[in-house]
Amino acid sequence: MIRCVLFEFTSQGGKGVISGFLRKHPGVRGAADARIKDLRQHGVGSEESLRWCPHERDGIYKLKIRSTPQFRPHLCRGPFSMNSEATFLASAIEEHFELDPADVLDRAVQRRGVVLQDESRRVKYGRD
Repeated sequence: MIRCVLFEFTSQGGKGVISGFLRKHPGVRGAADARIKDLRQHGVGSEESLRWCPHERDGIYKLKIRSTPQFRPHLCRGPFSMNSEATFLASAIEEHFELDPADVLDRAVQRRGVVLQDESRRVKYGRD
């Protein structure tokens, strides 16, 4: 049973932040799909998901995907239906415990605000 519907932030041109990253890094797709399937099943912030999707700050979570490169999408619960949806807000790569881009958390916080102001800036994440 799918408990969490996933969305992704889109650029002004309509490109999704997760879909675009996965197109550029096809080797990450298998690991990402498995972790995203778990996320759909358990939801963001659940006891089961906190190990691989810890809370960072300001309502933002970092999904840990073990892959090459180490993929670290940032997302939030909701922001409209807090118990049944999540929105991917920004993509990052982690290497030697450093995130690239370094300001990914700030970007995610800002984009969450954009989505709250304009729901059309997110689309349903297409890998159901």
